[in-house]
Amino acid sequence: MQLSELTRIEERFGSIGVQKYRHAANTLLRFQFVFSGDRGRASTLETLSNPIYYRALEVMFDALGYTLIKEDQEQWAGILPDTEDLNLPKISIENTIVLLVLSIVWQEQIQKGDGDARAIILVSYNEFFERYRDLVARSRKEHINDPAMRQILRTEFQPRGIIRLSDLDADNDDFDLEIRPIVSRLTPEHVLKKLESYVNIEEVKLPHESISNPENLAQDNEVNDD
Repeated sequence: MQLSELTRIEERFGSIGVQKYRHAANTLLRFQFVFSGDRGRASTLETLSNPIYYRALEVMFDALGYTLIKEDQEQWAGILPDTEDLNLPKISIENTIVLLVLSIVWQEQIQKGDGDARAIILVSYNEFFERYRDLVARSRKEHINDPAMRQILRTEFQPRGIIRLSDLDADNDDFDLEIRPIVSRLTPEHVLKKLESYVNIEEVKLPHESISNPENLAQDNEVNDD
């Protein structure tokens, strides 16, 4: 099936079409998500906007155990693994906690109506780190310190398009943190349950689905992976 889709692309678009297909596939495999406005991602989103390319990539990723997602309103695309079929390397507890706090802060701001048309919220890093400290204040476990938090955000989450960080304001030792709606797809309920005993934030609930459907938030405040 994958070969027939690729043959269809080559017959219709020639070798250039095959190159575009491969570039989009490799970009998604390397970064997992592409978000409109990020440098070097426009060509991949343009390729995915064509139903022929999208179908071919969808088939390929399905064969590899991934689901291809494209959110037109929020202007991003990405691949999510079928964790029941794939034996993927496990995310560290530190990175999982940072992801969870990103999701919580995103939800809190969205519920306040602070998200833009693409469900992006903007907070300062210092505000985010203070919220993290609030959430883990009752935990007896060692906390992620400030330098480690900055490192995780810059090296683990920004390259994958989940967040975007502004340049450092040296006078205030602060920078803007843009949290994108992708996070609502990356925090499954089983991860929350696992973390409840670790950081004592069991009272915080997250939406199962993206804000692209506002009715979901109005109906419940539960969660939804990487």
